[in-house]
Amino acid sequence: MIITLIIGMLIIVGLSYDKGWTNVLQAARNNLVFEQRHTDYGAFQIRRGYGRVMGLALLSTVLGITLILSIPTIITLLTPEEVVEVPLTDKMVELTEPPSMEEKETPPPPPPPPPPPPVSSVRFVPPEPSEQEDEEPPPTQEEVKTENVGTITQEGDDGPPPIVETPTETEDNTVYETAAIQEQPEFPGGVAEMYKFLQKNINYPQMCKENQISGKVYVEFVVGKDGSISEVAVKKGVNACPAMSAESQRVISQMPKWNAGKQNGKPVKVRYLIPVTFNLK
Repeated sequence: MIITLIIGMLIIVGLSYDKGWTNVLQAARNNLVFEQRHTDYGAFQIRRGYGRVMGLALLSTVLGITLILSIPTIITLLTPEEVVEVPLTDKMVELTEPPSMEEKETPPPPPPPPPPPPVSSVRFVPPEPSEQEDEEPPPTQEEVKTENVGTITQEGDDGPPPIVETPTETEDNTVYETAAIQEQPEFPGGVAEMYKFLQKNINYPQMCKENQISGKVYVEFVVGKDGSISEVAVKKGVNACPAMSAESQRVISQMPKWNAGKQNGKPVKVRYLIPVTFNLK
């Protein structure tokens, strides 16, 4: 801003020293214009002293602006700098001793438990072909059933009764395919009753009916051991009308319980697939 002001002032002062005839501040022109007029006052004096007045104004302006901008610096130089003294205090810092590196003595291990009391058993000697007879005859089948079998014959406590493992039957949760099942699951009353149920309960989607769309939806589901329907899923639908797939899935999920499929005479889970046909005729 200051530089712009100075440049403007210099341009104005420069105009006062222009020697061209078009410059109203040119001395020769003013002498000619005011030749027959008063020159002691008025416009002649204003024109003749214009350059000096503008120079003084420019100098005063520059000095004033410089003084204003220098005020913070002058104040800083005249203000004595305060020195803040921080008192020093003697403070003793006590350091704790490092932990001892000596290994701690580990306690001795506990004594081993006393051996269990001997259990009454009968030595079992496997038969081996030999020319000499064994000094001790092998135990009979009755003794083996009632006594514990060991490597030596000794007297002692009878010990716990032998554990007899009984085979447990595991539950078969395998989902069989219809091709691998012995007895197929069946809708109550047969296939004809199943399609009567579908025809009665399926609502033809209105949008598909208005657009004359027909087709077939293949739905897969699982018939449980109790005949309940679960895991209903559409395997293939009609692309032009997705509402058919949703309607087929809804109705099959509401089917009554089927007669469960069987494998080896026992009910098992079976995966089943049926087509649901949508026909406007």
